[in-house]
Amino acid sequence: WYMPQAPTGELIGFESTVDRDEDPCEVYLSEYGPQEGGSLPGRMEVRYKDKTYAVLTNVKFTIEK
Repeated sequence: WYMPQAPTGELIGFESTVDRDEDPCEVYLSEYGPQEGGSLPGRMEVRYKDKTYAVLTNVKFTIEK
């Protein structure tokens, strides 16, 4: 196992699926920065199987109470 940098505690990605027998959709999170009083990802990459479906950049979050 190789870790190129010290762990930051930031979520680097997650998987989601509607059927256990199917490949999951993968979402990779990166380019964290200060937003809404915390550190949130500014880039999201969405992949399914070996295909990239979307790369979202300059992602902004609004947290409502």
